[in-house]
Amino acid sequence: MIDTCGLGTTSQNELFAFDVTADGAGLTNLRTGQINQSCTPPDYYISGNYLNFDGYRANIAADGSFSIPFSGNSTVGSDPSKVTGLITGHFSGAIASGTLVYVTSWDHQGTHYDCSSGNQTWSATRTS
Repeated sequence: MIDTCGLGTTSQNELFAFDVTADGAGLTNLRTGQINQSCTPPDYYISGNYLNFDGYRANIAADGSFSIPFSGNSTVGSDPSKVTGLITGHFSGAIASGTLVYVTSWDHQGTHYDCSSGNQTWSATRTS
């Protein structure tokens, strides 16, 4: 059962939203707008990378903090890639805030690329 919703934006002015369980001990259904990444070497720039953690529950600690590490496989064009990231946050009354980072690594035509969103900040306000 869902008790409250948080709705806000990231430092890239993109959506950051989630639900909080009725007991206040869990964060669910986290979703974001696009997360842009700069790459090294700078031949590429990645836009997109929407996160949607429907059905996933992260525990909220007694001090109001939470952490969601993630990783997996994806593609950049037709090249296989690895993605990793971390979302952290803290609740204080009707406001939650934190950081997120999204990293993509892959090889294309013999060149290795590392792309990152950098540490973005986000904030969200209770909507219900």
